[in-house]
Amino acid sequence: MFFDSLILDRNKRLRTLVCFFVLIFWSTEITGQSIAVFESQVKETIQRVETFHVSVARMNTNVAKNRLVSQKRKLYNQLASQLTVPAQYTHLKFPEARTLKPWTVKAKKVAKGLKPNINYQVARGRHDSVICGTESAIDNLYHNVRIIAWYHDELDRNFSSENEDIGALALAGLLDEYLDLLHDALPRVKIRKRGRMNTAGDNKLKYSETQLWRILSVVNRYFFYKIQIHADRKDFYDADFLLMNSMIRTAALFGARPPNSTLTDIDFTFKEGDPGWRGHAYNAINSWEKEVNDDFVYPQNVCAIVVPPKKKPKPKPPAAEKKEPPKDPNAFPPNVDDVKEVAGQIFLKIEGRWKPWSPKK
Repeated sequence: MFFDSLILDRNKRLRTLVCFFVLIFWSTEITGQSIAVFESQVKETIQRVETFHVSVARMNTNVAKNRLVSQKRKLYNQLASQLTVPAQYTHLKFPEARTLKPWTVKAKKVAKGLKPNINYQVARGRHDSVICGTESAIDNLYHNVRIIAWYHDELDRNFSSENEDIGALALAGLLDEYLDLLHDALPRVKIRKRGRMNTAGDNKLKYSETQLWRILSVVNRYFFYKIQIHADRKDFYDADFLLMNSMIRTAALFGARPPNSTLTDIDFTFKEGDPGWRGHAYNAINSWEKEVNDDFVYPQNVCAIVVPPKKKPKPKPPAAEKKEPPKDPNAFPPNVDDVKEVAGQIFLKIEGRWKPWSPKK
């Protein structure tokens, strides 16, 4: 089995031959049609991002410099318009203001990090990629980060024990590091009283693509083991796949290029006590090793985040029937053609004939 082939070092060094999005191979068999559909969306996202960067690389040698930026913008606009959050998840919200924590502030800044009509240079060797604050990029970035923030908030709400929620807390730490990386990549606005304004260097997004994809690979590996170890549980599948896809789409909207090697060949090491994201990575994956070997002193809670159903709108109460006002007994009949008064007597002309009329007492 694939799980058996991933040997976890007893000296606490976990070597990750990360099968990036191994869901390609196992999700359909385990979870059925609904997860297979979601898995296909993940693959489609990765393929679109790869196609974009391949096209950009070709442009750097084949397109005239005066047309290069406009052509890159056009390609990015096409990509950004496709990186949407499915409509069935519109009810998942950013954390409310009363629950704000440092990570939520950063999440908001990442979600609103791209500004309208600004060309961003993604720092990458000799040829920077160009992305632009288009309407679709701004909107889709916000909603994908909204999903990440919702998932993180659910972790905070449901898992807080340092003894019983080790894996969930480590996963939250990985999400923190992911948001930190993108937050710190945002360019700072520089005010100049003299000299050139709005230079390309002022609009550069600077981050480590290698670190970004490694964090994503660890999150994916964590979910892989969760399904392997808790195959009897299916309630958390939807939320986990939703989070992975939103993290990939967010990275893509920031201009991150998938690694040159195949997605199953990302290879790095981490160990106990490592600082930053590597330490969270160790704790997340090591929690599964300890659970398999029954090494935990305290029983562990399964990190199960469940997508709540949409609330159905309340049906509108039926409109009250309009009641006609009561008829006035002294009103003229509806078929009156003419009215005249002679010597105090009222006459009504009905169907060509005059008839005397008196109001009822």
